[in-house]
Amino acid sequence: MSEDPRVRRTRRRLKHALLELIAEAGYEAITVELLAGRADVARSTFYAHYAAKEDLLFDGFGAWLLSFSELDRPAQGDAFRYRFSLPLLRHAATQRRFFKDTILRGPSDRVRRRLTEIVAEVVLAELRVSDPDGASAVQLTGRARAVAGAFLAVGTWWLEEARTLTPEEVDAVFQRAVAGAP
Repeated sequence: MSEDPRVRRTRRRLKHALLELIAEAGYEAITVELLAGRADVARSTFYAHYAAKEDLLFDGFGAWLLSFSELDRPAQGDAFRYRFSLPLLRHAATQRRFFKDTILRGPSDRVRRRLTEIVAEVVLAELRVSDPDGASAVQLTGRARAVAGAFLAVGTWWLEEARTLTPEEVDAVFQRAVAGAP
């Protein structure tokens, strides 16, 4: 069943308001009251769609990342690669300011936890499909969290210190780091 056009319109207005406010004031300064006012909706309308501003920030992000899990499946015998990494890095390259304002500049613990959870879910999906050893659920979950942490650490390093690297070069650093290559 498709989503009601009014729901899509309201969510689109809230997302647009969020992006405008991030550009103007930074993510941490935004309140639900500011978001609702900018989107010209009541606070109760905001809460009918989202539990918190982090839910709005990440709306659709996990599904978007998961869509990359099915791309470019390696042939039998090819080296395993995390497929979400390069598309996300390319996106971050085109949206540097947004990523810096929301992820790097004083993000709340909730934002960081949510981002880590989303990336870990995508990694876990890739591991479940590609796990040759039949690892236990606990092992796969732990590995997914470790890989997600590594990705976020490499991405943060890139955005803060290694700005001249291309997304492809950063992806190569990440892929080698999680593969254990020297």
